[in-house]
Amino acid sequence: MFSCIFIKRKLYDYLDHALSGNAAARVRKHIDACPACRGQLEEMRVIVEMAGQKRAPEPNGEFWHKFQVDLDRKLNERLVTPVDVKKKRAMRLVPAYAYAGVLAFLVIMSGYLYPYITFPRQDRELVAEIISLDTVDNEFVMTDSEEAITQEVNILYELGQI
Repeated sequence: MFSCIFIKRKLYDYLDHALSGNAAARVRKHIDACPACRGQLEEMRVIVEMAGQKRAPEPNGEFWHKFQVDLDRKLNERLVTPVDVKKKRAMRLVPAYAYAGVLAFLVIMSGYLYPYITFPRQDRELVAEIISLDTVDNEFVMTDSEEAITQEVNILYELGQI
């Protein structure tokens, strides 16, 4: 029974005389001993003989042309996957969305953390000095030449040349 599985696989080769001498002898020995495999071999022999007697119609040139065209089309469909433009466009935008998300996260976090940022000591001193210079005491008096230079700079600034 277990050996029948292996023998049934070799029955077509046995009918075609495609087995080596040793393998053909084993199949012949099993067929002589097993009526089920012998019956299957006879059925196969009848089918092969009947198929050999039938004549298939010879197709014309138009058939072969249509066959070649259809075969080429089907092979191209399998080898070349159709391009989905929407999917391809969406795939190109994925990195842009990722960068935009990271940028938005950084902007939000910087806005949130800005009040907590402390300037280094030197920067704080510079800011304090600038603020003190901006608040000019009334006691400060410019000379005529300094006032003239200041007015000239203001005029140039207003004209957009500075």
